[in-house]
Amino acid sequence: MSIQVRWDDHDHHIIYMDFDGKWSWSEFQDARRQVRVLADAVDYPVYFIIDFSEGFPPPPDTLRVVYRSMIDHPRNASTSVIVSQSAFVDTLYNIFVKAFPLLGDRLRLARNVEEARVILANLRLRADHSP
Repeated sequence: MSIQVRWDDHDHHIIYMDFDGKWSWSEFQDARRQVRVLADAVDYPVYFIIDFSEGFPPPPDTLRVVYRSMIDHPRNASTSVIVSQSAFVDTLYNIFVKAFPLLGDRLRLARNVEEARVILANLRLRADHSP
């Protein structure tokens, strides 16, 4: 499979999705099922790193599938950070957050996995200190 799903941290707060090489929507749906199993195993907010840094551009119909994924997400899903240096992915991200601002609030963009981890650490810190 070209999409791997695993916990990114030892305390199971961040799910890491690694898109490596060419992948299909069928593989994406399989990965989403794996994500749901992991997220459903815990009862606190779960964050996501979606790593496209080694993946080919997504198959056609990306915006529709991303939109469906964002509205049909695990009950405890929080912010997702997309990792990519692709201008194509940047463009899709910008279109998505403008077209769907409420869903776009739960989406961020990073240039590498370390930057994604910093973004999520800051978001978690703010969430932990919220009233």
